[in-house]
Amino acid sequence: MNELRQVVAKWLSEAVEEVPPESATNVRATFALMGHTASSDLIALYEQIGGMQMMDNNHFRLWPLAEIRQESEAPALQGVLFADYLLDSWRYRVLPVSESESFVYVDYCDEKPPIPLGKNLNDFLWCCLNEPNAVLHDPRRGHGHPLLPVKR
Repeated sequence: MNELRQVVAKWLSEAVEEVPPESATNVRATFALMGHTASSDLIALYEQIGGMQMMDNNHFRLWPLAEIRQESEAPALQGVLFADYLLDSWRYRVLPVSESESFVYVDYCDEKPPIPLGKNLNDFLWCCLNEPNAVLHDPRRGHGHPLLPVKR
């Protein structure tokens, strides 16, 4: 999970107002409320950083678990809302697909289904660091969605 350590370090270097890290128990309980079993990549993310009060320099904001519980619908059949871009211009969903990984989707809050953005949460984080235009700055504008698989 090198991507996770790198992205959290980047966020902290930008002085985002971080929320204290969460316990695995709290992450599991939150995702269970939404009808999902939290994957180990999600747990690892929230054990590193519990969310952000303000967006990072790329206009991305990871939501704290309390906000996930408030904003997400249960059951979350198309994944759980967990982040947004540019003050809620669009949102991101995470869908646990196994015990170890989750897929990430962008949700434009329109009538269309969410669009897959990467193979898994780690690929999404890698793109946030290395190719933010592909997943953050309006990925529907010719950046090749879905990005399956992400090339490194």
